[in-house]
Amino acid sequence: MRIIQHGFSTLVVTLVAIISVVGCAQSSSTDIETRGINMEAGKGKLSGKVTRGPISPIEREGISSEEPASGIKLVIVNREGQEIESVVTDNEGKYNAILPPGSYRIEMPAGDRTRDLPAAVIVAENEETHLDIRIDTGIR
Repeated sequence: MRIIQHGFSTLVVTLVAIISVVGCAQSSSTDIETRGINMEAGKGKLSGKVTRGPISPIEREGISSEEPASGIKLVIVNREGQEIESVVTDNEGKYNAILPPGSYRIEMPAGDRTRDLPAAVIVAENEETHLDIRIDTGIR
């Protein structure tokens, strides 16, 4: 009788462990989906927002001195200096790119000024890397 009870309790512990592992795996994939990361298997996501400011020489409390920068082209370059991809910001200044894991440099073609670029980023598999960029308007 004790052998059966021991065997049964071992079975229960094993089942609980399996359910926990499966639950964690499902939780991880759910977390990725709920954070809005939709990516291809084996890739990562680079995303962020580009803003432009100041937009007025006078700053007022409660009023933002920046605005979303739409239509800004960003170039993604690999370690060898080859352009991998380019993205353009949307009306809210947001951008994203799905990339293979690796190290990249983010650049902006001539025209706009920013101290934030060039920037080095590392994109990891099934992870989101976030890089916000601020363009200086020169208004003072």
